Amino acid sequence: MEHPSRKNLRLPNYDYSSSGAYYVTICTHNQTCLFGKVNKATGTTLYNEAGKMVLRWLHSIPNKYSNVSLDCCVALPNHVHLLLFLHESDHSLGEIIKWFKAQSTNEYIKGVKQGRFPPFDKAIWQRNYYERIVRSEFEMNQIRQYITYNSLKWNMVRE
Repeated sequence: MEHPSRKNLRLPNYDYSSSGAYYVTICTHNQTCLFGKVNKATGTTLYNEAGKMVLRWLHSIPNKYSNVSLDCCVALPNHVHLLLFLHESDHSLGEIIKWFKAQSTNEYIKGVKQGRFPPFDKAIWQRNYYERIVRSEFEMNQIRQYITYNSLKWNMVRE
């Protein structure tokens, strides 16, 4: 069976192990809400146990990769956003995201088997992810603000 060709989302000829700031969005497979819900009245994310687990793995990225620092991150019911810095890294952004997806998926599967997490269909995460190389302090501040207030927009987008 032949699979449709996937669009490469990466910047051609760019070294994704280069020092710099990267904004990343990772969505769940089929946009399934697995990590909790957003309170309509307050716009805050109410994490279930799976959402708390995903946040723990996001926050553990700098423990695994000493040349990476996490500026900010958020999990919403069906995706995560993070802003991170690579500092003279010998690991690429793709390797870091692959590690995060693998760790969170393995723990998620265990949680489903134990009845702690909601079941999923075929995969937890979409195969790819969105990234943006942050090019200025102004852009970085806009991204921080977007990440911080993203859950407030959740209900507006859903309705």
